[in-house]
Amino acid sequence: GEGRRLHGKLIPHYQFYLGGDGMASGRLARKGPSVPVQRAIAAIERVVASFEPSRAEGERFFDWVHRQAAMYFNELLADLVAVAPEDVEGLLRDYGDATDFKPAQLGGGECAGAAQVFIGAAFFSAAHERRYRDAFYAQHRLESAIECARNDVQLIAQGINDVVNPALSFKVKRTIDDLGELAEALSGKAPIEVVEPLLSFAINLAPLVEGAGRDPDADWPAIFAAIDRWVHDAATFCVATDPQLDLFGALPSDRSAQPIFSAQPILFHRRISSGLGSRPSSTAPVTAATVSSLPPAEPVEVYEPMYHG
Repeated sequence: GEGRRLHGKLIPHYQFYLGGDGMASGRLARKGPSVPVQRAIAAIERVVASFEPSRAEGERFFDWVHRQAAMYFNELLADLVAVAPEDVEGLLRDYGDATDFKPAQLGGGECAGAAQVFIGAAFFSAAHERRYRDAFYAQHRLESAIECARNDVQLIAQGINDVVNPALSFKVKRTIDDLGELAEALSGKAPIEVVEPLLSFAINLAPLVEGAGRDPDADWPAIFAAIDRWVHDAATFCVATDPQLDLFGALPSDRSAQPIFSAQPILFHRRISSGLGSRPSSTAPVTAATVSSLPPAEPVEVYEPMYHG
């Protein structure tokens, strides 16, 4: 899976690979198109529907795939790959996600209620960006991760600005992209713990200018964890402003309040190995150094990793 930004939104996609075979007589799969997740089943059904009538008698799917022209699958699935602006809202969720975009149903007057609905939607849109931020960072795609982190913060800060600085009409609502400008707009109207971090985020998450590079000493897991804490502070302010605001499923987990992506220790399980088999002896965690210092003995004590966090 991967995320692709189309029409300003991150849309989950599946990258198709077809006809792979890991056996001795096999070969690598052919790379097909990247299809929005919500259209993946339709894409699979279309490939199968194309295979059945055109295969030779007894021909395997593997062989059928590899005898197709280079662009066959791209052309076959072209309309499923294409995303028009009006398609975006229906393609934003990944499988298993029921809460990425859940506008809160709130009370209040007509203008106030509309602003509150938008702040609820902003938190859920930001959660979508946050998930891709972590995925991109794990894939060592730093600039994509930073872009998602910037969008995460901007969406929520803009939503708060819409509440504390309401426009006369949403037809003339001003969108502010610069985080420093958003901090200025919120100053004196939102708590200091919501306003001040925006200034550092504006510096750390700024788009690269041509010829510039990122600070090699920047601690990105710590920066992302600071953003997650800020999201909680922003949510606390918004819920205090409107107790009806339902942000369940839109906030970082408690784990993200600590620096993320940190390495976890390996825990080992000790067992006794003998010619008649093995039996558990202890589940006390020991270090890798303990394992390496053990002398060989009969019966042999074997240390197996339990998990790697």
